[in-house]
Amino acid sequence: MLLWHELTFVLMVVLIAVGGGVSLSVWGRVSIEQHRVNTMLLLNEQLRGELFRQLHLVIQARMLDDTRGMERARNQSRRIEDSFNELWGLAERRTHARRVQQLQFHYRELQNNMNRVLNDPLLRFQRLRLLAPGLPAALQSGYEAAYAAFRDALTLEKRELEDRILRWTWLTPLLAAVLFLFALALVLYSRRVVQRDFVRPMRRLTAGARILGEDKLEHRIAAEGALEVHDLTKVLNTLARDLAASRVSLVQSERGAALGALVPVIAHNIRNPLASIRATAQSLEDIEEEREREEARLAIINTTDHLGRWVNSLLSYLHPLKPNRVRIRATRLLEKTLVLLEPRVHDKDMELRRLAWETQDCELESDPSLVEQALYGLLLNAVESSPRGGALEIELAQHAGQLEIRIRDQGAGIQFEPHATKLEPGPTTKRLGTGLGIPFAFRICEVHGWELSFHRPEAGGTEVLIRIPLEPTPRAPEEDGEETPA
Repeated sequence: MLLWHELTFVLMVVLIAVGGGVSLSVWGRVSIEQHRVNTMLLLNEQLRGELFRQLHLVIQARMLDDTRGMERARNQSRRIEDSFNELWGLAERRTHARRVQQLQFHYRELQNNMNRVLNDPLLRFQRLRLLAPGLPAALQSGYEAAYAAFRDALTLEKRELEDRILRWTWLTPLLAAVLFLFALALVLYSRRVVQRDFVRPMRRLTAGARILGEDKLEHRIAAEGALEVHDLTKVLNTLARDLAASRVSLVQSERGAALGALVPVIAHNIRNPLASIRATAQSLEDIEEEREREEARLAIINTTDHLGRWVNSLLSYLHPLKPNRVRIRATRLLEKTLVLLEPRVHDKDMELRRLAWETQDCELESDPSLVEQALYGLLLNAVESSPRGGALEIELAQHAGQLEIRIRDQGAGIQFEPHATKLEPGPTTKRLGTGLGIPFAFRICEVHGWELSFHRPEAGGTEVLIRIPLEPTPRAPEEDGEETPA
């Protein structure tokens, strides 16, 4: 592509140089020819004048027997010969040479006639006849005819050269305009080639790379354009294919590691309740009082229910999530969740503080049912960990293109460090808790593209922070039907 681009501009420069060279060459040749014709016209006129002057010198010298006059006449002959030699030097064309030859021939004839007349013995005694007005004209009549023919031919040629100059004067701007249009066409063609083979393919390559950057590694970029862009596209497609294969392998490895980390937790949370059930069942044989037997039976039922709830929570935690996104206001999500928590809040005589709900509220794109489950778990933790008569603050704030939901309680503070990639369920101090509420909230925030974090403020308690992008952002990959741990 660069070679064609460079050749286009080289061709443009060559055409402009050739056009300018042709114009200058034509102007130069015409100017030289015009100068030569003008010089020949001038020499033709000079020869005629010198010849006329010589004729009068000879007649006068013969009439007066003036030897000095005859010497001047002979010198005039030499000047005439020099002029003829100069004229011969300018006669490059055959027609010019023939005209000069005719002039010289008639000049020789004029000299012979002049010598014959002047050597006539009758004219020596009748000197007054030498002063006759018709004698010079009669002597140079032949030369005059040749002179006039040469002058007319040169004048005609001079006019033709002037017409040629006029034509080139008119053609030169036209030729310049044609060359300019052709150069412009070359530039436009070169630009079209660059657009077709580089700009548009690079734009598609950039857009395709942006799509690949959004974790859509199945996307393929069409290989087109210049050789370098074509090769770069093939490299990107190969890289995306290899990265997808590596990601599948990494997911499988992580899945194995996650299951390996989760198996001890599952075994621990199942083995302990089963051991408790077994021990209680074995003690039933030794219990004689009906009241103790009833307590043992209720303990078995409660332990079994707790184990069932934990298994259900684990299945919810491991089940793939497919959010059904709709537009809903953040305050409405929170209010719907708080309605479910009203009995617990009332039992603990707690105060709910809604901060900046009216000024910072906005619409979110989310799955309300999933988000309500996550918010319910987080708010329930805050309520359970808060002292009786305490306060629960829920604050909204918009910052740097994000909506921040802050949940603050007045409890003792979170006793462990939750993390989005931590697969083990956290410890729970609630009698009916499963310890999977926080991991489940992490998963729901992850599939929505939100950020969840926990902090322990210096004033005490726990602060839960949810950051929600307000501008469209690449969503987290929604899980398919394959059951994998978060």
